[in-house]
Amino acid sequence: MRGPGRDKFFYHLEVLETKALLPSTFQKAMKDLVAKDPDADYPFMSLEIEAAGTVAKEGEGYVFTARGSKQKYALKPSEGLKKLLAAGKIQLTVTGKVLEPAAKDGQKPPPLIEVAEASETPAR
Repeated sequence: MRGPGRDKFFYHLEVLETKALLPSTFQKAMKDLVAKDPDADYPFMSLEIEAAGTVAKEGEGYVFTARGSKQKYALKPSEGLKKLLAAGKIQLTVTGKVLEPAAKDGQKPPPLIEVAEASETPAR
């Protein structure tokens, strides 16, 4: 679905809470589309998500576990997220760009969310 007020290449997708989508999922889908039509142009720019879950301190950083899919993400926290965590809030909704860092020493790190916004998740 195209987002209102956005250019024609912006799509707003709503995904079941129990499913995890990563940039590599979209990159593979676009590669498959180009394989079917070599003249097609399907560039992947970025993936931004809004997800509810739990934040926990792990080592020097923070890990976000998405509520439904249980997908774990490393976090690059915003100032707003830092304030919520300092106040003891851990059930949060975060919005931000998702990156998949390259493997290091043969191990693939978890995807990273560059948090743009964070808020306390209302109780269900």
